[in-house]
Parts: sequence; C-alpha cells; structure tokens
Amino acid sequence: MPTFFLDNPLGLVSAIAIPILVALYFWQRKATSKIVPAIFLWPAENRSSNAGAKWRITRLPLDFYQFLLAIILLILAAAVPYVVTNQKFPPLNIILDDSMSTQAGKTKEKAIDHIESVARKFPQRRFLVYLAGHKPTLIHDDSKLPNLAQIWLPGKSNADLKAALAFAKNNCPSAEYIIVTDHIPTFEIPEDTAYVAFGKSFNNLAIVNAKRNDDKILLELANAGDKQANATLIVNKAQQQLDFKPDERKSLVVKCDETIAEIHLKAQDDQLEADNYAMLVNDYKPPVNVKIHDAIPEKLKNAIRRTIQTNINLAEKADAQPELIIEPASEDTPHSASRILWYLPADENAAISDAPIVPVTAHPILDGVPLGNLIWPANHNQQIPGTTLLAQASTTLLAIQNKQNNAFDLMINLHQSLGNVHRNPAWPTLFENIAQYIKANRPGPTQANYTDNESIQLNLHSIDATKITHATQDSKTTINTDNSKKIVLEATNGLHQFTTESHTWNVAVNTLDPEESDLTNAASFKKDIATQIKFRQATKSNIAWLLALLAILVLIPRFNYP
Repeated sequence: MPTFFLDNPLGLVSAIAIPILVALYFWQRKATSKIVPAIFLWPAENRSSNAGAKWRITRLPLDFYQFLLAIILLILAAAVPYVVTNQKFPPLNIILDDSMSTQAGKTKEKAIDHIESVARKFPQRRFLVYLAGHKPTLIHDDSKLPNLAQIWLPGKSNADLKAALAFAKNNCPSAEYIIVTDHIPTFEIPEDTAYVAFGKSFNNLAIVNAKRNDDKILLELANAGDKQANATLIVNKAQQQLDFKPDERKSLVVKCDETIAEIHLKAQDDQLEADNYAMLVNDYKPPVNVKIHDAIPEKLKNAIRRTIQTNINLAEKADAQPELIIEPASEDTPHSASRILWYLPADENAAISDAPIVPVTAHPILDGVPLGNLIWPANHNQQIPGTTLLAQASTTLLAIQNKQNNAFDLMINLHQSLGNVHRNPAWPTLFENIAQYIKANRPGPTQANYTDNESIQLNLHSIDATKITHATQDSKTTINTDNSKKIVLEATNGLHQFTTESHTWNVAVNTLDPEESDLTNAASFKKDIATQIKFRQATKSNIAWLLALLAILVLIPRFNYP
C-alpha cells in the first residue's frame, strides 16, 4: 500500500485530488452569501489579548469532515483491489515467442507495449519471463518487469510454444500465463492462459535451405506471397539476378572455392532480414588413408584395393600417415591408428556353415550391411577377442575392440578365398561404414554446418587440449576441457571458430526454416485469461466494498439535514 501511489499513476492522481477538493471547499464557503443578524455587522475592533492563546483556530463544520472522510474512503475502495502482495495475487508467467518471424514488421514493439500495459495494472505482482525457443528457458523472475527489448532477442528458426507453456506450468503452478507471438494458436489454450498475437501478413523472400558438399552449394530460395519479386543473390563476391513468380521456390547449385561462403539474398522492402542470410563452411573431409600389410594374401589384397579405388572416402597413399591399417592377426603390430586384424584360417580349418549370420551387438559399422545370401568361410574353432558384432551359430565372424584416442581394432574371421563376401553388397557397405566411422571420430567438430536446433559437438580424442578458444562475431571465450574428450555447445546463429594449440576449426550455424519464413500465416489474435476475475475477486475486493459502504454511511447524516 505505501508504494501504490508511486507505482500507479491513477492512484497518484486520485491522491492529489484530496487537497484540491479541500481548497475548493474553502473557496466555496468564502464565496457563499449568508444572512446574518444586523448586530453582527456592528464594527468591532480586534485586539490582541495580553494573555491566553495567540493562535485562533477556525472550527470547520461537521459536513466538511464528512465529505473529506467520504472522499478518502472512496479512494481507498478503488485502490485496494490493485494493492495486492506478491503472495496474495498470482504470478504472471510471460512466454515470449523468440522465433525469427517475430522480427517482421512491428510485432515485437506492439507486443512489448501490450505486456507493459498489463504489468502497469498490477505492479506489485511477481513476473516470470520465458523464451520459448527449441527448449524453453526462464530468463527473469522478479517483482519488477525487465526491459523486454534487451532480453527478447528473436532469432530462432522456430519456437515450441506448447512445450514452453508446459514448462512454465511445471515451474510455477497456480498462476496466470500469457503467450506472446505473431500467429494464431495451433493448440488448445487453457482457461488460465492468455494468448496474444501481433503478426501481420507480408510477402517475403527467403533462403529456406542451404547445404554444402565441398565446393558445391545447394540453395533453396522461396517467394512466400502472392506477388512477383526480384532479388540479387550474392555468394561472397559473385552476384546473380533472380526473378520470382508468386509462391515460387527455386533450387540452385552454386560453386564456391572459398572455405567460408557468405550468402545474401538481397531484396527491397523485405520485412524479415534474418532469413536473407546464410553462412556455410566447406565440409570436405579428406579420405581415410589405408595401409595394407605386405603379409595380406594377394587375392584379399586385390579385393581390398578395388574397394578403395571405387570409394571416395578411402585412399591408399604411401607418403601419408595411415588412419587404417589392414594386417593379418598373426602380425598384430601395435599402432595408435585403427586396424583391421584379419584372422586367416588354414585351408583345412576353413568351413562354411548353413547357419544364418546375425548381428549380435548394434554398431555404426554394421548400419545397412545386408547379411542375406552370404557364403562366409571361417574357422569355427577360432577364439576372437573383443565385442562380437557378427556371429554364425557360436562362431564369431566380426568383433571390435576399442583403443585409446577413439581408435579401434576390428577383427575379421574370414578365409582368404572370401567365399562370395567380396562380391556381395555387404563388402563395400562394410568398408564405407568403417571409413565414415573413422571420419566421425576425427578430432574437431562432427560436422561443419549446423542448424540452431542442434548442438555443436567437438571431438578431442586424439589431441591433448586443456583449453579451447571459442570466437564468434560478438565474443571470444576460453573453454576449459577438464580432460574431456567431447565438448557439447549450444548452436547459436553465425560463424564459430575453435582454436587449440595444434588445430583450428570453423563451424557455421544457420537459422533457416520454411514455415518461419512464410509470413502469410502471421496474424493478429487475442484471447484473455478466463479465470482472472476469480483471482482478483479473491484478493481484497470484499474490503473495497466495505470501504465504499462506509463512505455512504458517513454521508447519510448529511442527507438527513433539514
């Protein structure tokens, strides 16, 4: 109550009215003509007495005090429903849609004005502010509303409002909730939740998808609207003019030799700039270098080399450090690189079984490997170490053993005649999976380009890095790895550079989404809280009615004057 007149402008105005009414009362009494006996008109000389009180107190009539008390009671009756402690009035949970479409037009400005007007009515209550995003986040919890323009930074590719509402209800039950967005609801809104949208339909040109493979960039561009449009596509320094029909999508392949490609779809009078930009880093990863041991039998060696020659993810370079060594298990030369250890049974020990070949342990190396119609000659008495991946009855055909720095030893129980394995689709698929598995576990980011609903993952398996410098366009921080071999970071829009003592990696994050770029779905909508009247009546409305009744009772004697 003491801060009501400071926080609420209407309360302050009503308080100022009291001295004004008192002044008007005195002015009215002074200006009013009165009939008095003539004896009171005789001249009288006012003299100061030598004793007694020097101050003369003007005694006001009873009706003055009646009116003054009635005014004060009426002001208090009007103010009491708004003067509620944080514990008495339910908190207000504000859920902000921070998807990039809310940047279009004046959606954000109108939404902030609305929230502030709601907050001014009940300045004493508790405010909780959430950003919906891909994963809801509580960013404010206080009795004062924050500066929303500073903390509400739309830019996500999309926002899950339903999940954000569920998160707010779980975090702060028995409260009021308000969702602020730019489109009509796509799910049922509960009674204790207000839903306001300040969107407006616009035509919009956008980059809705962007992929890169080495020096080739695949772009999908869209004109979301019923009007023709033209734009300039800029990829680094190269430019080309594009014309769009209404509701048209274009797919383009652009060549870019630079490591980092900055893409800008430049259009006039575009209401949403966020989806006109993209950045892609060259995701080329050199093939896995393979070394074949001289002791490998010639037929097997030729089959492996034919596979290497037809697979762009494998290479055999004598002058480069090998990442995969293929050698007989009998050699078993210790090495930090990954190895395929080939168990080559003697002719008299090799046998073919009619039992089906089945996977025992799920592993990326087995993904998509067809196991039907395989003739696999093996030593069925051979003991194979490691975790069994493939088996035929009780015989281990393929096993894996992990080593330090995320390398591995893959053990294969297969006779050099190979049966029909090298002529079956299982053979190239197996080698492709091995190459991809080694690539995925190289030090550095698992991929060069991310969307903002993914997490950036850095592998540090084969390097000693206690600290990593993380630089973006706006900041530069140091990450302490704590000897961890994998770092996971939130993917925020823009270019990220990670630097260790021996490596530098670039990663691009883009916020592209066809639905968010389609501003024809934006609209205005308003749904108030259905239960808010019950909340307010449950506070101090009874006291307000009592004060109003007292004001009337105070005036009753005045009405009864003759």
